[in-house]
Amino acid sequence: MIVDSHCHLDFPNLYDNLEQVVARAESNKVKYLLSICTTTESFKKIELIIKKYKNIYGTFGIHPHE
Repeated sequence: MIVDSHCHLDFPNLYDNLEQVVARAESNKVKYLLSICTTTESFKKIELIIKKYKNIYGTFGIHPHE
């Protein structure tokens, strides 16, 4: 089983093409994805993604530099 443990599906180039990104991951046998939150605003998009896709999870945290 392959897990992408660090992706940023909220970034515009991925978010705007999310259906194709998820399909490409599935075709490459990536079973789960973990989308990393970088801001409060980014989590709003990630929250929409994880509600739509059962195999995508999200994180919310604060980087030590912040």
